Parts: sequence; structure tokens; C-alpha cells
Amino acid sequence: MKPILLALLTILPLIVFSQLLTDQQFNDFGAPSEEEIKMRTCSFDPEASVVVLRKDAVVQPDRFKMFSYYRYRIKILKKSGLDYGNIRIRFMHDNGYEQISNIKAVSINYDENGTKKISSVDAKNIYPKKEDEYYSTITFSMPEVREGTIIEYSYLSERSYYKVVDYWYFQDILPVLNSVYDYTIMPNADFSYRVLKSSALPIKMKEFKLEGRLVFEMNKLPGVNDEPFMDSKRDYLSRVELQMNSFGSGIDRKRYVSSWPELTQELLSDENFGNTISGRIKGTEELLKQAETIPSPRERMLFLYDRVQRHISWNQYLGIYTKEKLKTVWETRSGSSGEINLTLINLLNESKIKAYPLLVSDRSHGKINTSHPFVNQFSKVIAFVQLDDRSYFLDATEINTNPALIPETFLNTTGYLVDRKKSGFVEIKDALHISAKTINITGQISNGQVNGQAYINDRDYSRINIENEISRDRNSYIRNKLIKPYQDLNIDSFKVANLDNDTLPLNQQFNFSQKLEESGDYFLLYTNLFSGMEKNPFLANNRYTEINFGTQRSLTFNHMFDLMPDTKLESSPKNILLRTPDTGMIVSRLVETSADGKKILLRTKVEIKRTLYSPEEYNAVKEFYKKLYEILNEPIVIRRKS
Repeated sequence: MKPILLALLTILPLIVFSQLLTDQQFNDFGAPSEEEIKMRTCSFDPEASVVVLRKDAVVQPDRFKMFSYYRYRIKILKKSGLDYGNIRIRFMHDNGYEQISNIKAVSINYDENGTKKISSVDAKNIYPKKEDEYYSTITFSMPEVREGTIIEYSYLSERSYYKVVDYWYFQDILPVLNSVYDYTIMPNADFSYRVLKSSALPIKMKEFKLEGRLVFEMNKLPGVNDEPFMDSKRDYLSRVELQMNSFGSGIDRKRYVSSWPELTQELLSDENFGNTISGRIKGTEELLKQAETIPSPRERMLFLYDRVQRHISWNQYLGIYTKEKLKTVWETRSGSSGEINLTLINLLNESKIKAYPLLVSDRSHGKINTSHPFVNQFSKVIAFVQLDDRSYFLDATEINTNPALIPETFLNTTGYLVDRKKSGFVEIKDALHISAKTINITGQISNGQVNGQAYINDRDYSRINIENEISRDRNSYIRNKLIKPYQDLNIDSFKVANLDNDTLPLNQQFNFSQKLEESGDYFLLYTNLFSGMEKNPFLANNRYTEINFGTQRSLTFNHMFDLMPDTKLESSPKNILLRTPDTGMIVSRLVETSADGKKILLRTKVEIKRTLYSPEEYNAVKEFYKKLYEILNEPIVIRRKS
């Protein structure tokens, strides 16, 4: 009888809470307002094909669990937005951490007479699917979705642990008309929070002290879309972030992290973090013996870095903690990013190379705020090593990254070094290496065609992406990167050198032929070939996010063309030097022709010396790139001899 009673007591709060939320907070479910019904376009984001009318959450504690009720009301404004009728709810099922229930979903349509029709999603058409050992996804498609349809769905999330709190994003990739976040603090708990938003977007906040509730509301939030060379979209979304600092009362009060030193102590004493970075991992004895025979600390570091990369496959799970014991990870040869890099840190320390855990947030995850010790700001832990006045940022999940280079996803970010004596923030920048590409082309022009040879040299950061693409599928790389962007171009005899030696430049060599664009007796020879700069990325009228090039960049073209007897040079581009006022961007071109006009040489160089630009500087960047592409795409004009 006791087990049954316990089950009833467990289920009862869930039922009562769900009903309470339905009655009190979302009693307008399925009942859009007149304003929402009549909306044809989004006044604060006119180009939007979809608008989120309501985006609400109510969060309340119950016996150390966290119950969150979510509601979304969305209107389809254009046919191009119909795909938003396919709904996806992702949650963490690992160790029973989260359960999703009480899903309600309806489509609302109105005919020409204003008659309302509601179509509900049947429970049998809601599909849960396990993604991996950590996450599951629930998917369903809304019925009767067309232009003008209002879709609405809600669900209950039950989490077994109250300490970890999600950030609430008022803003989204879609424009949001209204968003409310209603958060009730656990009794006897102390929370800290911060609101991040644009100064142009107001927020309303109410505090109900007797109830321990905070209610935040924002309205008319434009959508935030992807922009070229932007960091994480999260950095620009209006949001509220919360973290528990303490819980309980009197001598039983439990304090959580409220400062960076406290976070350091908590991490170093955590059995799934700090306790893993020392003490020999069972099964690594032979590897450590091999490492002992290498006298150079740098070579020993590189040896262990290489062996961890080769031995453990990344299961694509991000995080800073371990789930499995490191000996299990070593035995199974598979692990998360945290497990792989903590293994690397352990082995380096066991080999008398001081390695520190460095918490990092890659650019797609978002910037960290150094004033708030929120551990979930970070996406990874990597190994930080200092040898011979050099700093190494080692991420053993980055298979093709030269260990002398910082993984590009971390460039221009801030990390947090975890150590009892040296803890603190580390600015992650690379002043020694750039993304450098040199393209050497020689060719002969005859009968309206150029036949040439290309020799491409990629070094430092430029070689990483090229190396990955060639290693993954050489034919696809040739087809999609070297041939497809250009008209009437063919390639043969493709060769690549230094693919297996990331300390040397990656060299590509091949023959090519291309039919020239023809206009009467004239042919146009375009020299911007094989650079990856076919399209100007900065065409938008406005920019809302920071431009982050990641690395300094250098692109050099060396062209030499011979004109055969059936053609002659009509006109060639002029010498030019263009730079921005801050000299952060420079393009130069030097042109020479032989006295008889049968040979032409061009040397063009593009340099991006400054890696970060604010949205306010966008117009200057846009203007430079406009002129840059005019220079790159200016043709050599050749005439057919009569």
C-alpha cells in the first residue's frame, strides 16, 4: 500500500500544478485577440513571414523539483513560413532529469465570414524520439496550416533538480509580439539574475515579495537573423539569466556559487571535474612510459595530444563535466568533449607538464559575462599549457587543428582558468598566426579560352577548413569549391601536398581551362578564381551584430598570362591602393604588361588586419567591401585579332 500512496503523492502535485497554470496563467489558450486575428504583417518587422504572438513561461518549485509551463502562439503571415507548423521540443532525459507532458496543440483558422475553426493535434500524432543517451525530441505537425493560420501549443516540463535554471530568451529568430517570464523562487532560496537586452527595447519587471515571484515582460521584439561573420545569435537576444546562490536556513543553509573563487573551489572538488585531473588513469600506464622517454616538454605535450586524439572518439556531446569514469572512457575509446579534454589534462600532469583546465565558450555558444560566475556560460573545458613563453590552447576534439594554433571557434573570446593559485580570466587571441592564402596562376589565352595552371598555398588558419574538406571528400571539394562557382571551367590533374603534416602549408596544384565571356570581338578574363570570395557578404543595408573575422586574413593573387598570336590586349586594370582610415583593411593591385602587349602580370593582395568591428562601424566595412569586389571582379579585356 505504501508504494501506491507514494506514487499518488508524487503525481498529485503535477496534476494540481498543471491545472493551476492552465486556469490562472493561460486561460486564453486557443482564444487569440482581435488584434492578433486581424494582423496581416508585423509592424516592427515588416519582412517577417511568421510572428510569435505570445511566448510565455511560468516556473514554480515543488519539493526540490522545477515545474515549467510553456506556451507559444504563432501566426503564419506568408506561405514561406508554413514550415513553422512543424514543432520540435528538445529535452534532456539523462538520468530522468526532465519529463515533458500535458502537450496541447491547436491550429486556428477563420473563414471569409469570420467563423472560427479549431483543429487539434491528436496525441497519436505526437512522436517522442531518443536522440542519444542524453537528449530526446518530441515532434508533431500542426494540422490545417496555411497563410493566416494561428497555431498555439503548450506543455509542462518537470525537472528533478531545481538548482540549474535555464535562461529565458524573450527574443528569437522570429519577431515576438509579447513575451512573459513568471518565475517563483524556491522558499528559503537566494537567487541572482541579470537582464541582457538592447537599450532600445524596454522591459517591464514586477516583484511579488510575499509570493517570491519575479515577472518579466517584453514587447515588440524584432527577429534576430544570421549575419555574416557574426558570433552567437544568443549574444544579441534579449534574455534574463538566473542562478541559485544559496538554499535553506540557519546552520542547514547550503551556499552555492556566488563568486568566481567559489566556482573554482566547487569545480576543483567536484568528482566529475577537479578530481579527474590528477591520479593515474587505469590503462594509460604504457602510454605514460612512452611519454617519459621524450626529453623535450613540448614534444612530450604534442605526443600526448596526438595520442588522445587518436585513441578517443568524440561522441559530439559538449560539456565540462565527466559522466563516465576516465578509465571507462579510455577503455571504450569514446567520450564527451569534457571527458576527452580532462583525460588530456590528466595525462599531461602525470607527465610533469603543468596543464590547467580552461573553461571556454565557443563563438556559437555565446560570450561570457565576467561579472557573473554562471558555469553554464561555458560550453567546453580545454587544456591550457604554458611552455617556453608560449601559451597552448589544446582541444583534443579538434582533429585537424595544429596544436600551435588556437581552435578558431575560441578566437576573440574569454576563458576562465580553474586553479587554486592562478584562477582568472584569459583573453584568447592569436597574434602569431593568420589565415593566409596565396593563389598563383599562369595561363595562355587563345581562341576565346584560357588554359592555365593553378598553385594554391594555404597556411595557418586558412589550411584548416581546406584540409577538412579535402580529407572528407576530395571530389566534392573539387566539384563544389573549385569548379561550381565559375562558368565554363574544367579542372584536371589535381594534386595536394602536405595533407598529413599540419605544420607545413597545404599545397594544391591542378590544370584548368575556362571559356571566356564573349561580346562581339571582345573577351573578358576574370581573375578572381579559387579564392572563396565569389560573393560579397556585406550587402545588407543595416547590421545589428558585431563583425568578428576571427583571425587576421591575407589573400594574395599572382597572375601571369600569355596572349597567343590570335589575340591582343585591349585594356587591363589599373594599379590601385585602397585602405580604410584605420588601415584595418587594405587592398592593393599592381599591374605590368610587356612592351609587345603579349604578357600581362597582376599581383593583388587583400589584408584584413583588424578582426573585430562594431555594428556602428558597419557602413565603413560595407563601403570597403563594395570597392573590394569591384576591384576583384574587374576583367582584363582581350580582343580577337582580325
